Amino acid sequence: MTTGRVWVLTAGLLAAGAFAGVLGGARADGEDDARVPDTEVERAFETIRRAVGLRPAEAEPTPAGAPRTRLADEELLTVLKGYDPKASVDRPGRLMCTLHEQTILVGNEGEAGIRLVHILQGIKPNPTFQNGWNNQRRFASVSVDEDGDWWFEQDIPLWGGVTTTYVSECIDLFQELLAIYLEEVSALLPPADGN
Repeated sequence: MTTGRVWVLTAGLLAAGAFAGVLGGARADGEDDARVPDTEVERAFETIRRAVGLRPAEAEPTPAGAPRTRLADEELLTVLKGYDPKASVDRPGRLMCTLHEQTILVGNEGEAGIRLVHILQGIKPNPTFQNGWNNQRRFASVSVDEDGDWWFEQDIPLWGGVTTTYVSECIDLFQELLAIYLEEVSALLPPADGN
């Protein structure tokens, strides 16, 4: 940025700040003032940015491989399709895929992270197994909801920024743990022939 452009930008931003203060309705008589909505102030700054030749404030596209604190559903779907070509977006913020022939719900919770969930129905709660798993294993936990369904789940935190490669590695881990979990749970089920 040239020195002249810096001076124009500085003057413009100072003018916008003063403009926002005037519009803010500061009063000398002690009455409450009426503030300008943030959207109006941002619009004034955006006008100045364009006037001095700066790009709008929208974020640049994130380069591939750069750390992310959130993934759009479409980006997460691309990752999931590496595991299941039939993976899909069930509704905004909820995707579905198949791992080990089991349906996995994938919650895309923005900056709160990603949640992988497998729900098993039709098996009685077994606190010994569930507590044992949660005490002996890391990264994925087992719980039982009010309907008696077993929830096997893992959270993928995105705080601080992670790469999509990291998300894939977490899904790899979930897939490995799910295989162990399903094998151990199958030992709790009665034989298929009823004997």
